[in-house]
Amino acid sequence: IIIDISEFLVKYVLINDWWCLVELYQFVNGELGIKSGLVDSILKRLKEISSWFEYPISYKFYGCSILIVYDAECLINGKDPEVRVKMIDFSHAVPNTKKEKDENYATGLKKLIEAFQKVAIFQ
Repeated sequence: IIIDISEFLVKYVLINDWWCLVELYQFVNGELGIKSGLVDSILKRLKEISSWFEYPISYKFYGCSILIVYDAECLINGKDPEVRVKMIDFSHAVPNTKKEKDENYATGLKKLIEAFQKVAIFQ
């Protein structure tokens, strides 16, 4: 799944958070992904990325995305799938000349983490 952080923020916050949660639930194969710890693994990696934005960094990111990948076949066969969560689409990264925190990207990422936390408690 590729999630454009800005687009996710708009859809999740302004349009319909329930729709976004259902989409994320389906992406992790529902209850199987929750019970297996897949959602926890995704959250751990999202929080690692989020920690980069706690301090001013050299760039601000606009329209960047998050790529979340795992092997669903491993999950279905009862094995722990390798989870990869990466930032992608840096075409709108601009120098942070004022050395401020990137609140735009950080807020979108925070909302994505909150959404996965809600998915984690679906039963």
